Amino acid sequence: MTPNFLIVHPDLVLAGRFNSLIPHDIEATVGFAASQEDGILALDDYTHLDLCLFCMEYPDGDGSLLVAAVKEKFPRTRLVVVTDLPSESWSRLDPSWLVLNLPLDTGLFNSLCRETLGSMRGAQLSNFVIQERFRSDRWGDWYDAYDTTLKREVDVGILHTWATLGEARHFREAASLRARAAHDHVQTVYFGGDHEGFSFVSHEKWEMPSLVKLAEEGTKIDARTAARILHTVTSVLTFWDENQYPHPPLEARQVTLSPHGVVKVENIIDPALPYKQLKTSDLVPIANAVQELLPSLEQIPRQLRGLLNKLRAPEQVIFETSLGDIVVVLDDTLAPRTVANFLAYVDRGAYDDTLFHHVISGFVVQGGRYTQEMTKIDTAPPIPNEASNGLLNLRGTLAMAHGKDPNSATSQFVFNLVDNASLNPSENRAGFAVFGKVVRGMEVMDKIAEVEVIFQEKYYLPVNPVVLFRIRRNPSISMAEVTAEAQALDMQLAAGQQGDAKSFERRGDTAWIRAMTSTDKALASMSHAILTLSGSLKKKSTTGLKKDDTGKK
Repeated sequence: MTPNFLIVHPDLVLAGRFNSLIPHDIEATVGFAASQEDGILALDDYTHLDLCLFCMEYPDGDGSLLVAAVKEKFPRTRLVVVTDLPSESWSRLDPSWLVLNLPLDTGLFNSLCRETLGSMRGAQLSNFVIQERFRSDRWGDWYDAYDTTLKREVDVGILHTWATLGEARHFREAASLRARAAHDHVQTVYFGGDHEGFSFVSHEKWEMPSLVKLAEEGTKIDARTAARILHTVTSVLTFWDENQYPHPPLEARQVTLSPHGVVKVENIIDPALPYKQLKTSDLVPIANAVQELLPSLEQIPRQLRGLLNKLRAPEQVIFETSLGDIVVVLDDTLAPRTVANFLAYVDRGAYDDTLFHHVISGFVVQGGRYTQEMTKIDTAPPIPNEASNGLLNLRGTLAMAHGKDPNSATSQFVFNLVDNASLNPSENRAGFAVFGKVVRGMEVMDKIAEVEVIFQEKYYLPVNPVVLFRIRRNPSISMAEVTAEAQALDMQLAAGQQGDAKSFERRGDTAWIRAMTSTDKALASMSHAILTLSGSLKKKSTTGLKKDDTGKK
């Protein structure tokens, strides 16, 4: 099959140069389009598309519509963006795109063409025979492959040949750490190493639909399956948390469910990320997805309904002050950016041992700027103002404070002591973004409002400092409780389904599960060991993942 390459760029001279730089020994069909709209129309001319080169500045848009159209019609296409942005700005680009910076690195473009338009099909890396490429990420390409030793289909990821030494090191570290994060319900890393100049890693092939895909298809699940999903996900996340494996927040699209009820979580361990302690709120996306897959709430057991309600309950925080505690419920539905920004400060302890530095009786109590030594706390970049979210500055609400620029809010917040219409948005003012409400402890806030103050540096500062010792999250249920309740529900509902194993057998699922189990047992020493990648990127001998001498699993 002849590879196809579509160049969508308004500079036709540059587009022609790209065409001329394709290695002469690669036979590829190259198409051109000068605008985003023409590029989208050109997609109808292809039955498959291997490479699409685009930019971020067209007369008719920023390229986002083109990218969406390519992803929808040809999800396996390698996307390459041509930009003159400095490298420090690349973080805002999709990490799966390859970035070609101008002036053009012709060597990089040549390698890109050989790797994408050339064919790896039929190549053999160690005992893995490479088949079709099915996706790309920031490190390399992923291929369907066959393990000739253990006679099974696998996924093989091959590092880009143009990867820097730093990228190669991170690729190895990620594969090694993911191997150590092995769990019965996590996609397994089988092998990794180097072979004839290629660094690669093989993963278990698991092509079951995600919770998001199931919802899109209108699939419904029963209560036991819902309990099993929650139990499995919490078990995996708790295991990762106990071993301090860093990973991004788990999303519903990364949790899969087979027709036989087997739940697996994508292995998303990433050593480039800092470790963050697991929070119950991390389960909210999964709970929402499970809720969507269930029939109406009235048709599910009361215990499961209660567990989902606890998980999906609004986020609460406790302000521990020198005059008592204040409990606030946050509204991340109407003020998502503001809540996320506020919780980021909470999680890093930025508000610990700070002052309520501005107290005006009959108006507001303000905090989040100074330590007890009147030193300003470190702040993150300002956030957009969400004051137009429909939440009003009423008594007992919590809002973000900002300066003359309505989009200058960082860490400071105010409690409204009365209904403050002057802080609501109007035609002449942006207003303060409300993002929470006091549900317990308003009497403490009223005590703060009554303290003696002195005017100092434009603030009404309490004479006797009112200290905010810390703000902490107040989950309605702990992770341990979630795991225990979900496991108990799973067992309880399983006991109520008589002949469950036989029903699986009648559907022909037992043999499939047994086959998986026997394979996993045969590979237990590999899939549950602590493994490390060794060998040089350019080393021409095959190197495997080895057990870590710590003995961790």
